Amino acid sequence: MLAGLSLIGWLADRMDRRRLIIVFSALSAVGALIWPLALTDRWLSYGLLFVWGGVFVGIYTVVVTQVGER
Repeated sequence: MLAGLSLIGWLADRMDRRRLIIVFSALSAVGALIWPLALTDRWLSYGLLFVWGGVFVGIYTVVVTQVGER
């Protein structure tokens, strides 16, 4: 879990945070669209849920960082 958060923090430090939020939002939407298709395979759904959850929570992490910066 800490490795994922540090990767998100590293990206937030090196990229435009507003653009990163947009990228994470787009990836979350794609994950939501793929989710019904992934339910046919157990391991595919576990992997997608892990990545999708990390990206989705990454939106919150970057937004809190951006608010704190102001």
